[in-house]
Amino acid sequence: DFSIEWLKQRDPNRPFFLMSQHKAPHRNWTPHPRHFGKYKLGTIPEPDTLFDDYADRSALLKENEMSIQKHFSWSHDMKLRGENLYPEHFVSGMNDGEYARMTPEQKREWDAYYEPENQAFLAAMKAGELSEQEITRWKYQRYMHDYLGCVAAVDENVGRVLDYLDQNGLAENTIVVYASDQGFYLGEHGWYDKRWMFEESLKMPLLVRWPGVVEPGTRSDALVQNIDYAPTFLEIAGLEIPEEIQGESLLPVLRSGGERPENWRDAIYYAYYESDAVHMVPMHDGVRTDRYKAMYFPRTREWNLFDLESDPQEMKSVHDAPAYAEILQGLQRRYQELRQQYAVNSATIAATRGDEAWWKQRDRAKREAAKQGGFDLVFLGDSITQGWEGAGKEAWQQHFGSLKALNLGFGGDRTEHLLWRLTRNQMGPSRPQAAVILIGTNNTGHLMQPPEEIAAGVGEVLRALREKSPKTKVLLLGILPRGGSPSDPMRVNNEQVNNLISGMADGEMVVYQDLSEVFLESDGTISKAVMPDLLHLSGEGYRRWAEAIVPTLSEWGVLPVPAAN
Repeated sequence: DFSIEWLKQRDPNRPFFLMSQHKAPHRNWTPHPRHFGKYKLGTIPEPDTLFDDYADRSALLKENEMSIQKHFSWSHDMKLRGENLYPEHFVSGMNDGEYARMTPEQKREWDAYYEPENQAFLAAMKAGELSEQEITRWKYQRYMHDYLGCVAAVDENVGRVLDYLDQNGLAENTIVVYASDQGFYLGEHGWYDKRWMFEESLKMPLLVRWPGVVEPGTRSDALVQNIDYAPTFLEIAGLEIPEEIQGESLLPVLRSGGERPENWRDAIYYAYYESDAVHMVPMHDGVRTDRYKAMYFPRTREWNLFDLESDPQEMKSVHDAPAYAEILQGLQRRYQELRQQYAVNSATIAATRGDEAWWKQRDRAKREAAKQGGFDLVFLGDSITQGWEGAGKEAWQQHFGSLKALNLGFGGDRTEHLLWRLTRNQMGPSRPQAAVILIGTNNTGHLMQPPEEIAAGVGEVLRALREKSPKTKVLLLGILPRGGSPSDPMRVNNEQVNNLISGMADGEMVVYQDLSEVFLESDGTISKAVMPDLLHLSGEGYRRWAEAIVPTLSEWGVLPVPAAN
């Protein structure tokens, strides 16, 4: 309605660009009454993978919270009324807001269709007639009835817009593009929703009607992405394509009868980074060619590889099959090339580790502690900072025990994880006098990221802290030395990071301090009395750390000035 009204009101003497975006197929899938029963329960074919057990792929698949079997809600998704009678089969606590907004007349019409089906299902449940699989099948049919009913309404209304173009003499001079922001699972792998790099959500609809340019019925196997839309529209309009746009105009594909241009991309890159934020889908990224797909899971540092020709449903990863060793190596190289091409830097993209139980528990505890506010000093970092609560406890008590100090160190964190904690307000209302930042060694240890990427991540952490608490003075520490010798590759990498981040200090609100000499012997080695594993600190190591930063904190008035020897 809005789109057609806009078309009617536009200036007919000017070209137009209209985006008409439908939200109807979005959860919780509330079809219009005219589509009730259009796709009756029991009539929708089930996908072959509805009861996928997630074997032969990353174990992370089993942690998902988007399965039809386990994660549909009683009211919000399945449209069942009243108290959840079967909490072992349905999620509680998600109410059907659409139903709550209905008028009494709308509710009567809704209930007249849904309640007979609901009561029949509940009667079968009460009688114990349904197995676990049969319950899942009922959920799937209800889901598809509602989802496809919503899609039918989109179909009708796309048709209304096309009819308007026809009826007003605009069809022959208007390019129509039908697309979506992602694919969607309709029971494949037992799922609803999206996020994963598997085909059903990676693939997206894309249809183009361009009279005189695109022959009706043309299909193309060129690899295209939604990043290609903007440069396509700009080129069609005769406008310059900004250099920072990473996609490619589709005009060469559209004007060649769908043929893949000679220099067209041979692979696409995909990344998902929300982790446990929604549906417990782990952070992952990967590369897909016309036949193969390689997916990388940073949390477990594992690859999955799929041959889409022999295994189109992606049921078995062949990453460890000798016959595919060269294929995987080639895709891993292409993966790195594409990450470089698109300037992908995971160190600067805030990422949670909430899919790890201990991390989530510690995050909750620290948030609760931070609610007190009024802290003098906050330490931000990884396991080395967390270690103030272990091997460093005595040094902490001796030097910082008189302060109201908060330790926000989390073992295993990289810059992106600390960035997530800062941008999600882990510090609560705290605006401390001073903050000590020590982060980045795990970006080296886990991923051996280039120094420039790690430094950029440290810079984002610093920016986030300064934005949240601009009056807090920041002591930015260089990454501590690690490894057995001065030539240790990881130590060298960290030293290069330090050279870059030292320039982030202004000498007033941000002070940089390199503590390397505090921990190194005269020959550049590290004593195991200071770092038992050549990475983490002993009690002696924490004593040295504390004594090294006390002068700066005293100068800032956070600590009393120590008495002269």
